[in-house]
Amino acid sequence: MVRGPKSIVCVYCCRTQAEELAEKLIENALEDCVSAFDGFGRELCRVQAQKAADPTKAEKVSFQNLDGAKANILSTFGIDLSACVTSDEWAAAVRGFQKRHLFAHKMGVVDEEYLAKTGDPNAVVGRKIRVDDLDVRAVLQVIRKVAKHLSENLVGGMA
Repeated sequence: MVRGPKSIVCVYCCRTQAEELAEKLIENALEDCVSAFDGFGRELCRVQAQKAADPTKAEKVSFQNLDGAKANILSTFGIDLSACVTSDEWAAAVRGFQKRHLFAHKMGVVDEEYLAKTGDPNAVVGRKIRVDDLDVRAVLQVIRKVAKHLSENLVGGMA
């Protein structure tokens, strides 16, 4: 490491601590969006379980994998989570959720499963996935729509 007047620069990767911190904060923001949506969805399903075809299954639905949640909510409550967004929006959100999975479980390194689930043309197996603030904003916009759609269909609206 070389100390400069304003920051510490890693000689091996030519990135400042500020750049590394910014990257980590964006990754954490993506993880926080997914976690918040998962908590919201789980609690909503728990509270509305009596409306489900299988109340026990309704209380166990996870929202950390969008395609899995979509299938489970459709079979349990008869609600299509993706009905409120375009196919491009849904695909972008699925990519975002899968990126979060890589950060949480693979240190952000792309694997074959990520490619199979997302078809991300910019990802390379074995390399770290990139996420920026626009990715996080896109995921947030979609999950807000999906959360509202789910809430409206289960309880009649969301404040």
